[in-house]
Amino acid sequence: MNNINKSVVRKLLRMKWRTLAIALVVGLAMAMIVSGLYGGAVMDESVQVFFEESAMPDVFVDFNVPVNRSEVNEALASSRDVDDFDSRLKVGGTYVSPNDESFQAILIGMGDPDGATINKFELVKGEFFDGTGEGNAVSSMESKGIR
Repeated sequence: MNNINKSVVRKLLRMKWRTLAIALVVGLAMAMIVSGLYGGAVMDESVQVFFEESAMPDVFVDFNVPVNRSEVNEALASSRDVDDFDSRLKVGGTYVSPNDESFQAILIGMGDPDGATINKFELVKGEFFDGTGEGNAVSSMESKGIR
C-alpha cells in the first residue's frame, strides 16, 4: 500500500470517529431535551394529583370571629371546584375532666339550618361542666332542652 492510500485510509478513519462523536453529542442533546420535556409533564401531573388526593381546602374562612353562614355559603358556591359542601367545623380542643386531667379532643360542629352562625359546637360524647366558672359552647341542642 502506498503512502497516498495510507493517508486516505487514515483520514477516513479519523472522520469516522469524528462523525461518531458528533452523532453521540447530538444524540445526548436530544435525550436531554426529551427527558426535560417528559420530566416537566411528570411534575405537572404529580402536582395536579397531589392537590386532588390531598383534599386541600378550596375556600379558607377565618373563624376567630363569628361568621355569617350566608357569607360562607356564597364563598363556597362561587368556587368552581366545589360541587357540594357542608357547614361543619372540625378543630382541636382540650377536655379537662372533673379530676383536672387534660385530654386532647376534636370538636366537630354540626350543621344548624336555623342558625345564623356556623362556628358553634355540640358536645356529642363526654361530660358537661356544671361547676362555677366553667362553661360549654353549645349549639343546635335546643331539641334536647339545652339553651
